[in-house]
Amino acid sequence: MPVLEVRDLMLEYERAGYVVRPIAGLDLEVSDGELVLLVGASGCGKTTLLSALASLLSPARGTITLGDVDVTSLGSRARDTYWRRSVGLVFQAFNLLPSLTALDNVAL
Repeated sequence: MPVLEVRDLMLEYERAGYVVRPIAGLDLEVSDGELVLLVGASGCGKTTLLSALASLLSPARGTITLGDVDVTSLGSRARDTYWRRSVGLVFQAFNLLPSLTALDNVAL
Protein backbone atom coordinates (compact mmCIF):
# COMPACT_ATOMS: atom_id res chain seq x y z
CA MET A 1 0.00 0.00 0.00
CA PRO A 2 1.46 3.39 -0.96
CA VAL A 3 2.21 5.96 1.75
CA LEU A 4 1.76 8.73 -0.85
CA GLU A 5 -0.70 8.48 -3.72
CA VAL A 6 -1.32 11.15 -6.35
CA ARG A 7 -4.10 10.59 -8.88
CA ASP A 8 -4.86 12.62 -12.02
CA LEU A 9 -3.27 15.74 -10.52
CA MET A 10 -3.60 18.97 -12.47
CA LEU A 11 -2.27 22.31 -11.26
CA GLU A 12 -2.84 25.47 -13.22
CA TYR A 13 -2.52 29.22 -12.91
CA GLU A 14 -3.02 32.22 -15.14
CA ARG A 15 -0.16 34.34 -16.39
CA ALA A 16 -0.52 37.22 -18.86
CA GLY A 17 -3.98 36.02 -19.91
CA TYR A 18 -2.86 32.44 -20.58
CA VAL A 19 -3.56 29.33 -18.53
CA VAL A 20 -0.33 27.57 -17.57
CA ARG A 21 -0.49 23.90 -16.53
CA PRO A 22 2.88 22.85 -15.15
CA ILE A 23 1.32 19.56 -14.02
CA ALA A 24 -1.48 17.85 -15.94
CA GLY A 25 -2.68 14.30 -15.29
CA LEU A 26 0.09 13.21 -12.93
CA ASP A 27 -0.19 9.80 -11.23
CA LEU A 28 2.36 8.85 -8.58
CA GLU A 29 2.69 6.18 -5.89
CA VAL A 30 5.40 6.16 -3.24
CA SER A 31 5.78 3.21 -0.90
CA ASP A 32 7.10 3.32 2.66
CA GLY A 33 10.90 3.44 2.64
CA GLU A 34 11.10 4.31 -1.05
CA LEU A 35 13.44 7.13 -2.11
CA VAL A 36 12.06 9.57 -4.68
CA LEU A 37 14.01 12.25 -6.50
CA LEU A 38 12.44 15.13 -8.43
CA VAL A 39 14.68 16.03 -11.33
CA GLY A 40 13.93 18.28 -14.27
CA ALA A 41 14.58 21.51 -16.07
CA SER A 42 13.76 24.85 -14.51
CA GLY A 43 10.03 25.55 -14.81
CA CYS A 44 8.95 21.94 -15.30
CA GLY A 45 6.82 21.83 -12.12
CA LYS A 46 9.05 20.39 -9.36
CA THR A 47 8.36 23.17 -6.84
CA THR A 48 4.71 23.28 -7.93
CA LEU A 49 4.34 19.57 -7.14
CA LEU A 50 6.04 19.93 -3.75
CA SER A 51 3.80 22.91 -2.92
CA ALA A 52 0.72 20.85 -3.76
CA LEU A 53 1.95 17.89 -1.66
CA ALA A 54 2.38 20.29 1.26
CA SER A 55 -1.14 21.68 0.57
CA LEU A 56 0.24 25.14 -0.12
CA LEU A 57 -1.42 24.97 -3.56
CA SER A 58 -4.83 23.52 -4.36
CA PRO A 59 -5.06 21.44 -7.51
CA ALA A 60 -7.57 22.18 -10.25
CA ARG A 61 -8.18 18.43 -10.47
CA GLY A 62 -7.07 15.21 -8.85
CA THR A 63 -6.29 13.91 -5.39
CA ILE A 64 -3.28 13.71 -3.09
CA THR A 65 -3.42 11.12 -0.32
CA LEU A 66 -0.73 10.92 2.35
CA GLY A 67 -1.24 7.83 4.49
CA ASP A 68 -4.98 7.89 5.13
CA VAL A 69 -5.35 11.68 4.72
CA ASP A 70 -6.85 13.12 1.53
CA VAL A 71 -4.79 16.31 1.49
CA THR A 72 -6.86 17.84 -1.31
CA SER A 73 -10.07 17.80 0.73
CA LEU A 74 -8.76 19.37 3.95
CA GLY A 75 -10.50 22.42 5.33
CA SER A 76 -8.43 25.22 6.83
CA ARG A 77 -8.44 23.87 10.40
CA ALA A 78 -7.60 20.33 9.31
CA ARG A 79 -4.90 21.71 6.99
CA ASP A 80 -3.33 23.55 9.94
CA THR A 81 -3.18 20.26 11.86
CA TYR A 82 -1.75 18.50 8.78
CA TRP A 83 0.98 21.14 8.50
CA ARG A 84 1.85 20.87 12.19
CA ARG A 85 2.00 17.07 12.28
CA SER A 86 3.01 15.94 8.80
CA VAL A 87 4.80 18.63 6.80
CA GLY A 88 8.32 19.95 7.09
CA LEU A 89 9.37 22.63 4.64
CA VAL A 90 12.73 24.12 3.86
CA PHE A 91 12.24 27.03 1.50
CA GLN A 92 14.77 27.95 -1.18
CA ALA A 93 14.98 31.47 0.27
CA PHE A 94 15.09 31.26 4.04
CA ASN A 95 14.01 34.87 4.74
CA LEU A 96 15.65 34.81 8.15
CA LEU A 97 15.95 37.96 10.23
CA PRO A 98 19.69 38.59 10.65
CA SER A 99 19.20 40.37 13.98
CA LEU A 100 17.76 37.17 15.53
CA THR A 101 19.43 33.93 16.50
CA ALA A 102 18.59 30.76 14.61
CA LEU A 103 16.39 29.62 17.51
CA ASP A 104 14.58 32.97 17.62
CA ASN A 105 13.98 32.82 13.85
CA VAL A 106 12.45 29.35 14.21
CA ALA A 107 10.29 30.46 17.15
CA LEU A 108 9.09 33.46 15.17
